[in-house]
Amino acid sequence: MELIHKQYPQLEQANFNAAKYDGITSSLGNFIILSATNPDIQSVIVIDESIGADVVVAQSKIKTVADLKGKKLGANLGGFSEVFVLKC
Repeated sequence: MELIHKQYPQLEQANFNAAKYDGITSSLGNFIILSATNPDIQSVIVIDESIGADVVVAQSKIKTVADLKGKKLGANLGGFSEVFVLKC
């Protein structure tokens, strides 16, 4: 998978909504917000070892983590999102 580093979660979400990314990392709260305008998106991983929960959000064709192979995934540079996907 190609990891695209962005500093602004809003930009990641906008690029995801424009189908520029096949998936993004997100908090569970942001996933719920994204699903309001993208009802077909999928959560392919949910981890809850923090105060909240973190998810990988994907376009509807992505059903599993393995489906992300060779795809583009947006994540915050230097944040938990980067560590989360690099260690999975």
